[in-house]
Amino acid sequence: MEKEKFNNKIKSIRTMIKSIQVKNSFDEMESREAGYESDFDFDYHIIENTRERAEILLNVVIRLKPDTPFIIEIEYKVEMNLDEPITNNDINKNIEDITAGIGGQNSLMIAFLTGQLLGNPLVIPPTLDFKKKR
Repeated sequence: MEKEKFNNKIKSIRTMIKSIQVKNSFDEMESREAGYESDFDFDYHIIENTRERAEILLNVVIRLKPDTPFIIEIEYKVEMNLDEPITNNDINKNIEDITAGIGGQNSLMIAFLTGQLLGNPLVIPPTLDFKKKR
């Protein structure tokens, strides 16, 4: 289904953070000066799809290495009120558009949390690249 036709079926989209979990075990490491690299992963699940609404859970996980001393897991809930029914296949094909605003929110949250916990913010791109996941 083409993007414009899909967008015409959606009355509204509401995004909210369902949960945030942060694990910081830097105190257990010998040195913070060793440096770190990040590993970023995400996944989504369609939890409801009826004639009037669809609901998706998006889970984003950030790990800082070595030895995963720092993990942030954020779960977002996306609710769509529909003018017309859509299929799960429509959602899968249009997931990047449906979750477009979450990339920026996620980047801001990660930067804030890592800035508070590490002293320097880790800024990740404000996008979720679902094409790499497929």
